[in-house]
Amino acid sequence: MTDHLLSAVIRLENRIQQQLQQEQARADAWLVMVRAELEQQTHATLQALADEDDQNRASAALSAQQAAAALEAQEKYYCAQLEKLSDQTVAEILRRQLVKLLPGQTDDHRDVQS
Repeated sequence: MTDHLLSAVIRLENRIQQQLQQEQARADAWLVMVRAELEQQTHATLQALADEDDQNRASAALSAQQAAAALEAQEKYYCAQLEKLSDQTVAEILRRQLVKLLPGQTDDHRDVQS
C-alpha cells in the first residue's frame, strides 16, 4: 500500500510540476506580449511627441517671421517719416538734444569786460 501511495504522490508531484511549467510558459508568453504592446505604445507616444514638437517649431518659426515682418514694416514707416523731416527741423531737434546733454552755458573767453 505504501508503494501504491508513494507512486500516487510521485505522479501528483509530476503533474504539479508539469502544470507549473505550463503556467510558467503562459506567464512568459504573456510577458512577451505585454512588453511588445508597451514598446508599441512607447514608440507611438514618442512619434506623437516628435510630430507635436515639429508642429510647435513650425508654429514658432512662423510667429517669429510674422513678428519680424511687422517690426520691419514699423521701422520702414518710421524711417520714411524721418526722411520727410527738413534739415532745419532735424537741426533744431539736434540742438535741443545737445542742450540737454551738454553742461550749462559757460563763456570761457577772457575778453569779457568788467
